[in-house]
Amino acid sequence: MTQLFYDPTTDTMYVQFRDIDLMDAEDAGVDLIVHYGVDDKPAAFDIDHATTHPEHIVMALKLWQDHSAAEWRAKQADKAA
Repeated sequence: MTQLFYDPTTDTMYVQFRDIDLMDAEDAGVDLIVHYGVDDKPAAFDIDHATTHPEHIVMALKLWQDHSAAEWRAKQADKAA
């Protein structure tokens, strides 16, 4: 399930933009951890000090939007078939 959580006490944001089991993670930059799905594609972000990294938030939300749009198009194609 896609998820978005923000904890103001730690200024941490978690965005899972793909509904897939997570397998691996890596430090991808300052205050950013990228989690990968079982297909080795990015699936979620952990953003530390989120309020100081709007660029990470924008990237995570863009990936969420892109994935959601692709899922919607696939469902529409299935309906039309």
